[in-house]
Amino acid sequence: MEYKFSEKVQTLKPSAIRELFKLMVGDGIVALSGGNPAKEAFPEKEIAEITQKILTENPIAALQYSISEGYTPLREQIAEYVKTNFNIGTEEDAVLITSGAQQANDMAVKIFCDEGDAIACDETIFIGSLSAIKANNVKLVGVKGDDSGMLPEQLEEAIATNPIKAVYLIPNFSNPTGLTMPLERRKAIYEVCKKHDIIIIEDNPYGELRFRGEHVPAFKSFDDAGIVCYSGSFSKVVAPGLRVGFMIANKKIIDRGTLLKQFTDVHTNILAQMIVYEYYKNYNIKKHIAEVSAFYAKKSEYMCKLIREKLPKEIKCIEPDGGMFVWCTDTSGKIDIDELVQKLVSEKKVAIISGDVFITNNSKSHSFRLNFTVPSMEQIEYGITSIGEVLNELYAK
Repeated sequence: MEYKFSEKVQTLKPSAIRELFKLMVGDGIVALSGGNPAKEAFPEKEIAEITQKILTENPIAALQYSISEGYTPLREQIAEYVKTNFNIGTEEDAVLITSGAQQANDMAVKIFCDEGDAIACDETIFIGSLSAIKANNVKLVGVKGDDSGMLPEQLEEAIATNPIKAVYLIPNFSNPTGLTMPLERRKAIYEVCKKHDIIIIEDNPYGELRFRGEHVPAFKSFDDAGIVCYSGSFSKVVAPGLRVGFMIANKKIIDRGTLLKQFTDVHTNILAQMIVYEYYKNYNIKKHIAEVSAFYAKKSEYMCKLIREKLPKEIKCIEPDGGMFVWCTDTSGKIDIDELVQKLVSEKKVAIISGDVFITNNSKSHSFRLNFTVPSMEQIEYGITSIGEVLNELYAK
């Protein structure tokens, strides 16, 4: 049979990173290309204990259908946790449990955007969000920024020339650049959106993985107009395979999101929700996050040290204050990053990600992203040394 797929499905393209992973994993590959938590960051023993307890003491609740809003004790726990620790949430807000933060972001797009509408974002953006937004037939408008993130005056210009309904941002340790937007810039962006009645989709999957500097208040913490849809996740601080995330937004927005859940996946995996709830209730989550952050700090610092020592002076990197990534740029503009990627894989068995896959306007990038959470210290040393060797070859051409 010759299948006639819908126009929407026909326009979908595979995730660039997921496709690259197929080529970049295998025996002997040193992967600086991923975005996963380190294996040392998983509380697997605690999760095993919790799972056994749930399935012994309350199996039917964990295996039966549940409500679309999410496991009530977990929603209440999240609301208390973010209010106490980050001043997020008011009486006008509610919590919706989602299948990871990406579903929360996708829901926000579906709730506010029709086909042909536009979403503003950084010129360099997380590929998963880029793909999810495009899958809704919504236009992406990349907005220029500087070392502090998106520029308010450039956002104003984008709003004046495009049907923008929302602004998508990863303000803490952004993927892929690792940048953190300072409070002054956040407030300036917020005021632009408030003036134009534009929603802010605040994606914060890495926010608790800070290992340097001071906490910066979330957009949602000063949202007095109810325009921020805050997305959080347990993927980076508990386990990504559980696929538990959440949205915090005005109750009217959450009501729309709940309807979407009813018509798509009914509810997020209830056993996974119960595991997350029990872990936060009965174990020291703050201690766990602090230990993971300290572990990542050592890896990040070592990688950046090696970059300074072993890469040509033309390569500049953004040293992150947290998160999972280091962003490197060829300031000379002479290097073909795709050629660098291919030579590293074929000659050194080292995998990195070209900046091309993160660019909203499909232009060529002079940057590449490195991950420090997954590789060992030895792999980081070999990987950065190999990058330096190949770059020197390319510069010598």
